[in-house]
Amino acid sequence: MARAEHAAFDAGWLSLREPVDHRSRSASLIDTLVRRRPEPDSWRILDLGSGTGSNFRYIAPRIPAPQAWTLLDRDAALLEQAGSGTPPVRVHTIVGNLASEGIALVAGSHLVTASALLDLVSRRWLTRLITCCRTHDCAVLFSLTYDGEICWHASPGSRPAGSTPGEQTGGAPDPLDALVREAVNEHQRREKGLGPALGPGAGHATIELLHAAGYETRTAPSPWRLGPGGDAPLARRLVRGWQAAAAEMRPGEKQALWHWAERKFRLIEEGSFEVRVGHQDVLGLP
Repeated sequence: MARAEHAAFDAGWLSLREPVDHRSRSASLIDTLVRRRPEPDSWRILDLGSGTGSNFRYIAPRIPAPQAWTLLDRDAALLEQAGSGTPPVRVHTIVGNLASEGIALVAGSHLVTASALLDLVSRRWLTRLITCCRTHDCAVLFSLTYDGEICWHASPGSRPAGSTPGEQTGGAPDPLDALVREAVNEHQRREKGLGPALGPGAGHATIELLHAAGYETRTAPSPWRLGPGGDAPLARRLVRGWQAAAAEMRPGEKQALWHWAERKFRLIEEGSFEVRVGHQDVLGLP
């Protein structure tokens, strides 16, 4: 879940998620892109909603050719942390918004890319973007689009000493998991600055619009799989965010949602959790 026009995310959150993003996304789609779209001189790449440059840091080393990147974000402070490329990679940052500069900068690009963005934008904006990309013969690579799946699993052999058979642990489903997932997915569809957000339907909408524009598409699942150890800080941050989003959509359940979050925090502290958050990567070749 990246940035839309009014969906602000702090640098700490982006830093926390970057290692998980990088291990989750599909390298094979980039291999296909490079094989099918070799450029004679230098790749010109536009990255939308760049934040601190995570998408650039993942893709650039995987394209064995000179590259000129344009990183676009509304937040100048985040772009300042994006860094610069090492030759033969050049990086230019632009502070701007998706609705104007985001569309205007497509012209002249070989590749338009974004990570964790499309679930936050509207179908209308996405249609404009894909139409513009097709007009200018741009390949597109959209990664880590949230698909609505939040699934908690048992962590093997993890019933803590002293717990009772009915107590929620890594081996027992929580009765509020489904309610939280449903409420979070409703929250994802709210206005984020570009009209009603696509939310969990973004991946399907992207494929549909790419096909309609005449693109050849390839897809790959890119779920987050979080478990004990190094993923605990991100898991705690997610639980708190999901609790807040669900409480906005289900204000009558605030107390129950607080208890749900406390149960999850206990599982994370015990190291008895596994959670899968669904995402999808999509490559479009004109």
